[in-house]
Amino acid sequence: MHYAQPLLNEADSLAKVMPSDIPLKQRRWLGLQMLEGDIYSRAYAGEASQHLDAALARLRNEMDDPALHIADARYQCIAAICDVVSNTLTAEPSRFTTAVDKIVLNRFLVCRFSSL
Repeated sequence: MHYAQPLLNEADSLAKVMPSDIPLKQRRWLGLQMLEGDIYSRAYAGEASQHLDAALARLRNEMDDPALHIADARYQCIAAICDVVSNTLTAEPSRFTTAVDKIVLNRFLVCRFSSL
């Protein structure tokens, strides 16, 4: 995921004051969650929750809405993954649904059964 550098810096600063028994990657994730406004992450953050307001104030000097930037980075990552894994040009229709469609959508069979 490609977050803006100011977001990563503030998440790291929050992670440094979190309990050291939490793995570093999880502390960084919690820092991003806190910057995004997640109220539940504060329960695990320990002393970092006291530093959150200062971190958000520093971020607001550099960007308009930190939570929006975090969500945007996630959606860009999701879109990139979707572009890689989906290709409608090479996708083949299911043989089963094609066979069912031939029967169900057959205009002669539909006319014959609809007049009954």
